[in-house]
Amino acid sequence: MCLSPVLRKNSQGAFRAKSRSDATSCNVIQRLVEIVSKGGNYLLNIGPMADGTRPPPSIATLEKVGVWMQKNGESIYGTSACPLEEFPWGRCTVKGQKVYLHVFSWPSDAVLRISGLHNEVQNAYLLHAPSRKLPVSPKNGSISVSLPASCPDENDTVVVDGNFRPTAGRTARHDTGQRLIVRIGLPEGND
Repeated sequence: MCLSPVLRKNSQGAFRAKSRSDATSCNVIQRLVEIVSKGGNYLLNIGPMADGTRPPPSIATLEKVGVWMQKNGESIYGTSACPLEEFPWGRCTVKGQKVYLHVFSWPSDAVLRISGLHNEVQNAYLLHAPSRKLPVSPKNGSISVSLPASCPDENDTVVVDGNFRPTAGRTARHDTGQRLIVRIGLPEGND
């Protein structure tokens, strides 16, 4: 979970030299995942300062989001909305037979409980470490995934269920089939 305030917008909608942005990389990553998990696209506006330059804090935030996307982009690009209900620990996205479980709040007992998934999970792992399989067990109508004791990524740790088959009659709430495009960095000559 982000340890910073929620994203706020300047009331004038324009740059003010004394205004402070709360758009941390954690806020941007979790908002991106939340929007994509509901079938949406995220438009992030970074306005220039009065002298035409981009604010250094905004550039630093986007660079951190870019590093996260390089490691976890598979769980965002080309995915569709999650057909499951929202979870107290995070969100999920779906692509083919994979469910990407985005964990924002690491469970204190290191057990991820997933309800509403009506198929057998045989293959769960952390996206950044696919060779390390996580123990999975069905319990009381839900599925429990045993996680490492500590959270590998405080912004969003992605757990993958590699054997997802939606139950008959259940469909994603919204799937436009469109790709989300996130462009990180500046085009050459626009520094």
